[in-house]
Amino acid sequence: MSAFNDRMWDDLHLTDASEPFIPDVAVVLLYHLGVIDAPRNEQIAAIRDWLTAHTPSEPLLSSLQRDGYASASGLTLSA
Repeated sequence: MSAFNDRMWDDLHLTDASEPFIPDVAVVLLYHLGVIDAPRNEQIAAIRDWLTAHTPSEPLLSSLQRDGYASASGLTLSA
């Protein structure tokens, strides 16, 4: 039984609360920014503001590009 309990906790990866929140997908970023239901132009403005203070992860960059927010937010993505 102990091995089972240890195994349950092995996969738990917590982040330090002092680290900035960096989502992996655009929809989570929009939710975090409180603009999930806002008009697209407001979403783009919120993403632009967020990007001035944060470095997006590779998965987030891909998601922003896939969802059409990258060029609208002024991101230049390398291929």
